[in-house]
Amino acid sequence: MYQLSTDHLSKLRLKSATDPAIQDILIFFEPFYLTFLEQYERSIDDRRAYRAKTAEFKELLREVTGPLLRRWAAEIQMSYDRKSRQYKSFFPQGRTIFSRAKLDDRIQLVKTLGRSLLADPQLLNLGTTVAAYGLQLEGLRNEQQGLEYCYNNNAALLEQQREELSLGLFAAFARLKFHYYRDIDRVVDFYELKYFRSISAVGQEED
Repeated sequence: MYQLSTDHLSKLRLKSATDPAIQDILIFFEPFYLTFLEQYERSIDDRRAYRAKTAEFKELLREVTGPLLRRWAAEIQMSYDRKSRQYKSFFPQGRTIFSRAKLDDRIQLVKTLGRSLLADPQLLNLGTTVAAYGLQLEGLRNEQQGLEYCYNNNAALLEQQREELSLGLFAAFARLKFHYYRDIDRVVDFYELKYFRSISAVGQEED
């Protein structure tokens, strides 16, 4: 729709310089296009921001529940043997749960580990580090979900504007047919026909 309408608008602008009737059609159609374009670009920006934040969040989550978790476990073992009650209290479900659980549950596991470490005087510094990562993950997750909401909401608004633009295109088409009623074939000059054609399964164009 963006490509079709942009091409159509360019042709209207070109012809309007020498034809007052086309100028009137341009004045009518352009607001439909500009409103759609604004929402279209907003949707693109929101999608980019959402995907970037999602990638940032998942990258940090993989690091925290992978390499960093192994380092933290090794640091805990400097104070408590791996088979000791104290060590097991930090990982009551084992360490693999950190990489298997759902996203939000993994964040909570990190935060819980941080709180447990903060409660142990020997591991206070490590607890501060782990707790900070937990808060960072939670903040990124909240940002990502907020961007997801905006992206989904803008997608719905974009569809509404696409429908409005379709009506504007149809009305402009009708006005062009009226203007060129003596030479109806000239109407095709205002469109790139490839946007109205579909490609069949065997790769041939259909009318």
